Amino acid sequence: MRYILILLIGAGLITSCSKQTNTTPSTVSTWTPPQNPNPSKILDEAEADARAGNYSDALAKQVWFFQNALKYDSAETGVRLSFALGDWVNLGQNYPPALDKLKAIRDDAEQNVRQGKDALNNCVDFIAINDALKDYDKTLELFIWLDANNSVLAKTVFGHSQHYLLPALIKSKQYQLCGKYIDANASMDKILQIYRYTMKHATESDDTSLKNFENQYLVNRTTTLIAVLTITGRKTDAQQIVDRISKESNLPEFKSEIEKALNGEIPSQSP
Repeated sequence: MRYILILLIGAGLITSCSKQTNTTPSTVSTWTPPQNPNPSKILDEAEADARAGNYSDALAKQVWFFQNALKYDSAETGVRLSFALGDWVNLGQNYPPALDKLKAIRDDAEQNVRQGKDALNNCVDFIAINDALKDYDKTLELFIWLDANNSVLAKTVFGHSQHYLLPALIKSKQYQLCGKYIDANASMDKILQIYRYTMKHATESDDTSLKNFENQYLVNRTTTLIAVLTITGRKTDAQQIVDRISKESNLPEFKSEIEKALNGEIPSQSP
C-alpha cells in the first residue's frame, strides 16, 4: 500500500518544498541534522525514535524531513506527502505536540495560499495534511474559495491533488465542482499508471494483498471518474473512458460496476 501512496503523489506533483513557519513543541529536542543529511535515513530514524518513545526527537526529525527533504532528494516528493505524514499522525496519537505542530504547519500553508505566497506548493501541502488528518471539511472549504477566487490555480491544484480532492468533494456531493476541473483522459492515464506500476511490484514480490488492493483501487477510481462525468453531463467523456477500458488488457473484470457508474451511481470512496 505504501507504494500506491508514494506514486499517487510522485506521478504528477511538483517537487519544491513549501516554506513553513515554525512553532515550538512543548518538549524541545536537542537533535540537529548532520552536515550531509540523508532524508530517507532521517525519516527512518524518526520512526525508530517514535517506537522507542523518544517522541521529541521523532517530531524534530519529522519536521526537518517535511521542510527540507526535497532540497536534498526530489525523489522524496511522494513519501513526504503520504507515508511520512501518516507516520507523523501516528506519532501524534502518543505525543500531542506532534499533532499541534502538524496542524500549525497546515494552518500556515492555508494562510499562504490565501495570501498568494507560493500558493500551489502550499495548497498541495495543505490538502495532503488534511487527508492525513482526515479533515476533509477544511480541504473542501479552501478549494471552494479557490474556485471562486482563482480558478486557474484551482485547476492546477486539482490536477496535482485529484486523488485527495475527489473523495473530499464527493463526500459533500460537490459533483459539479468536480466535473468542472476533471480532465477525463489525464485522470484515466494516472489511474492506469498507478495500477501498472503497483501491479508490477506486487507481481515481482508475489504480494497477493497488494494485488487485491490495487484491483480495488482501479475499479473504485475508474468508476468514480465515470460516474462524476455522467452526473455532470459529460456522458460522451464517460463513454470514451468506458471504451478505453474495454480495449485495455490485463485488467480485472468490472462490467457491472461500470454500468452502475454510467447510471450516475457514485461508488463508496475506498480503498
